[in-house]
Amino acid sequence: MTADSSNRGRRGTGDAGTGGEEMAGSPAPQRPVHERRVPERPGPERRVPEQCVPEQCVDVVLLSLNRVEDTLAAIDSVLRQQRVAVRICILDQGSRDPRLAELNRRAAQDGRIRIKYLSANVGAAAGRNMAAALGDAPYLVCIDNDAELRDPDALARICDHFERNPGVGALSFRILNKASGRDDLTTWDHPRALLAQADTSFAAARFSACGYAMRRALHEQVGGYDADFFFGVEEIDLAYRMLATGATILYVPDVVVLHKSSPEMRVTWKGRRYYYIVRNSLYFQFKFGTPLPRLALSALAWMVKGGFNGLGIAPVRAVLDALRMSLRHGFRRRGRGPYHLSPPVRAYIEACEMRAKEDFVTKVRKQFVKLGGHSVSTSN
Repeated sequence: MTADSSNRGRRGTGDAGTGGEEMAGSPAPQRPVHERRVPERPGPERRVPEQCVPEQCVDVVLLSLNRVEDTLAAIDSVLRQQRVAVRICILDQGSRDPRLAELNRRAAQDGRIRIKYLSANVGAAAGRNMAAALGDAPYLVCIDNDAELRDPDALARICDHFERNPGVGALSFRILNKASGRDDLTTWDHPRALLAQADTSFAAARFSACGYAMRRALHEQVGGYDADFFFGVEEIDLAYRMLATGATILYVPDVVVLHKSSPEMRVTWKGRRYYYIVRNSLYFQFKFGTPLPRLALSALAWMVKGGFNGLGIAPVRAVLDALRMSLRHGFRRRGRGPYHLSPPVRAYIEACEMRAKEDFVTKVRKQFVKLGGHSVSTSN
């Protein structure tokens, strides 16, 4: 089982927050099965907001790592939401931004904001699990901290979509580049052919963490994000485990996120980005039962592409680490339980992904291209 799209695994560590001490009086959340314990650092106490009426309450998850000015703008876009009771669950992962004190003051003045502080960056996957655990609303909304909700009724529309579509487990938002007003290609996780239909709703097999919503009960049922990913591929892994339960994903263009595409704190190709994408893609494929010969060919292709792009031993290290992660995951769990995709689920994914058949020569040529931008595929 492989995944293929124009924008797989683009998430960066810039979307992770700073961890710390939970709000005083917060209920003790259950730890997701994939969450790892991390060092915390004390933070000021936060007022506990009143309990939300279930059908009206939404928890918005934000990860913060510096970029406090962007985080404050994201908060403002959430607090102006109408017709819903909202709580903002923020995880800060060791920010050193001088404006962090302003974020603290904002939280101290508004009981709808909960902040947890960590002393180190634990990654986007573990970070979102920890932030989600700060709330208890039936709907979870996740946006990047360099993104904003465009419309004041965005959260109300999300609630309406879930109430009208009981079989839908997650919503994928329309994400626009804030500067250009056009669809943000760095976060478009759907087939490129559907860009022309970006203003219409359609069934999807995945979402971007820059803007999506999920039923909390489903998030907890599948165990949240797999923290081992750290960065990259974590969203599709969560999406496929969610689809395995029989739920579906709906792309909703009437919920719009404006993305600033901040370059700060992003993982680059010359950094560790290629390493994470290779490692996580192979691990993801192993978990969902990709035949081992096909997995070996994929590993070889990743190494060839990395060598062509002058990335040194990073691809080799990634393959070896993917092997270690897969062995730790275990063959008994491979393609079973939450990683088992039934024939109807596979058919749904194939219909949504619109994958085109490629001949051998085309696949070989794909390995000899220069890497650039944010686009990358999780399969070769």
